Amino acid sequence: MPWGTLSDSTIQIFAGLLVLVGVVSCFFGYRIFKVFLALVGFAIGFIVARGGVELGGSYAAENILIPVLVGLVGAALLYALYYLGIFVLGALLGAALGAMFVFKDGGDGAGIVLLVMALIGGVVAVVLHKVVIVVATAFLGAVFMVSGVRTLMGDTAIRQVQQALSSAGSARAYEHVQASLTKEVVALVIILGLTVAGIVVQYSGQKRSERKPAPPAPEAPKTLGC
Repeated sequence: MPWGTLSDSTIQIFAGLLVLVGVVSCFFGYRIFKVFLALVGFAIGFIVARGGVELGGSYAAENILIPVLVGLVGAALLYALYYLGIFVLGALLGAALGAMFVFKDGGDGAGIVLLVMALIGGVVAVVLHKVVIVVATAFLGAVFMVSGVRTLMGDTAIRQVQQALSSAGSARAYEHVQASLTKEVVALVIILGLTVAGIVVQYSGQKRSERKPAPPAPEAPKTLGC
């Protein structure tokens, strides 16, 4: 879907959805996985339907109803069909990993690479769903957050990180950092950092849940003597 044909409001709404879904996914993905699946389904359905409405030449405000309804259908499908949701999650993870190589090297087979990586990711996610849920939700959440913030703020946030990394050095050091740490490299570093943080937070939450003592069994009712 060509992004250039979408209105600025649609892009801003989608970016905000990306950030919201990203935060929930990265740090709470395993605990509320089915809710996360519903959010992903809604985001996918909403942006596809909104893009279709705008590509049809309609930008009226009331047409927001169609994308919302399609988004709700997508949310209901992924929420109800658990393993379909896991497959979609793994496919998104595989496509995101494949995109790192596709966007770097380019080539005519970029679409095939993304499709193959998506299929592999979906199958692996279904087979190893417990581990994949934590890793995939943390990674995809980080990707969503960084992508959404970059869309909302441009590359301002990335430039701020570059400046912070070289603020203690000289002007020459700053130029060196600016040249070596491209925007894509800095974004990747941020994504990996958020992914690690998300995995740690999710596993910590699981351990705290496992350490909670089980509630005491109810006492048997006492019988009254005759």
